Amino acid sequence: MNDPSQPFDPIISDLSGDSDLIDIIEEFVDELPLRVSAMTEAMNEQNFEELRRLAHQLKGAAGGYGFPCITDSALQVEHGIDLNDTNAMTQKLEKDLEALAELCRRARAK
Repeated sequence: MNDPSQPFDPIISDLSGDSDLIDIIEEFVDELPLRVSAMTEAMNEQNFEELRRLAHQLKGAAGGYGFPCITDSALQVEHGIDLNDTNAMTQKLEKDLEALAELCRRARAK
């Protein structure tokens, strides 16, 4: 069972049963560390517009590759940027970004 709430279990793409898609899903999974790194860099630089853009892109792509839990987590990051209190926003974004990074580390094509 693919349960994203279990922190050490791999998260398998919902599309893993489609042999025509496995190669592109694997490419997507292989690119996740770069995406997380870019989002972390944007966060560290407090470039919130770039972080929003990157989270938005990941949100859409993850859904298309069969990772709805990553989509949901990326949405949390994207929407977290709309908070008015900069200190509270930064703390929440750090937490949400770490949760997203953990899901990305656990993602597998099959």
